[in-house]
Amino acid sequence: MARALASACLLLVVCFGGSAWAARQKIAVLGLEAAPGPSGAVDPAMTQVARAITKELRQRAQSQTSPYELAPNSNKELTDEKLLMSCDNEAASCMAAIGAGLAADILLYGRVEKRGQLYRVSLKRLDVKAKSVAAGGEELPVGSAVVGLAKRLYIKLVGEISVDGALIVRATSANGAPITAGTVLIDETPRGTLAAGQATVSGLPEGRHVLAIEAGGYRRFEQTVTIRVGAPTTLDARLLGRDAPSEPASSGGNAGLWKISLGTSLLVGAAGGGLAVFSFYRMTRDEVTTTIDPDAGGLPALDVGSEDCGRTPAQIKATKHAIVTNPEVFSAACSWKTRIYYGFGVAGVGAVGAVVSLVMLARGSSPETSRTSARRTKPAFAVTPIVTPS
Repeated sequence: MARALASACLLLVVCFGGSAWAARQKIAVLGLEAAPGPSGAVDPAMTQVARAITKELRQRAQSQTSPYELAPNSNKELTDEKLLMSCDNEAASCMAAIGAGLAADILLYGRVEKRGQLYRVSLKRLDVKAKSVAAGGEELPVGSAVVGLAKRLYIKLVGEISVDGALIVRATSANGAPITAGTVLIDETPRGTLAAGQATVSGLPEGRHVLAIEAGGYRRFEQTVTIRVGAPTTLDARLLGRDAPSEPASSGGNAGLWKISLGTSLLVGAAGGGLAVFSFYRMTRDEVTTTIDPDAGGLPALDVGSEDCGRTPAQIKATKHAIVTNPEVFSAACSWKTRIYYGFGVAGVGAVGAVVSLVMLARGSSPETSRTSARRTKPAFAVTPIVTPS
């Protein structure tokens, strides 16, 4: 019995101990700093680049290819952590204290500086226990995607486990015909050729990659894809001919909304105009009758009109030398005059809404540069579409 109990305890120790030994070390990725310019102000575009690189680095830390596990609750900013720990600089001892506070074994941090038309991205890897620092950096042209840069720096400083995925590319022309020949590039590196409109690229690390297709007679196609391990990812690409008009900006449901807005605005404007016209008709339909004021001293009576609305009978007698003999008609006419103004106001709102709707519809239908155009200035950060594994 004792021997069996001892064996069970030994088995538990081996199991739990093996799990603990197999557990990956923790890594924390601090938000990159955006360095201020000569004026002391931080460029908002550079801040967006720093955030985009940070996002890419954290996604790599969470992927199966990362040799480390992302530390929980470690999505902190470098600037905030240095202030919190009273770090005047990025000395290894102070940064190690930050890493220990985040329960991380490895700390990744850095900054982005702008130098002319380039961003200088500097990244550091700190071993929290050993307090040793490894540094790396690259330059990124303004307007370029950050996916490739973040991947290269992460692999250089952190490393990567070989866990591969595959991408199936299906390329067709605008009329649906398969593209018979072309080059498939992954992160600007040629990785395959199209045959009968299809190419399979294997050996891709899990994560985000920039796919490009270059085929004779067609515009360059480019898109960011996310590779998952376990099943190949499929991407359908439609290439435009070089002489084809650019695809309009994808307004999608917005165009429909602006069309509804235009129709509604026209109806509102018509209703307001109708109210104004009807009110004018009602105001002038019945004649206001007057008689000469006997106390006017022989002065002739003047016509009483809409400009007298709001005046008392005494004021009308004093200014027009007349007495209104049908005050109920005069009062009704004045109330319709007020409604004329209401009608003009409603019509104005409808007119403004119609103009705004027309402008937005015109913007949505104006041609813009398609992503299938020739090489162009890339956005500050890439937007990943949803690509499902086949």
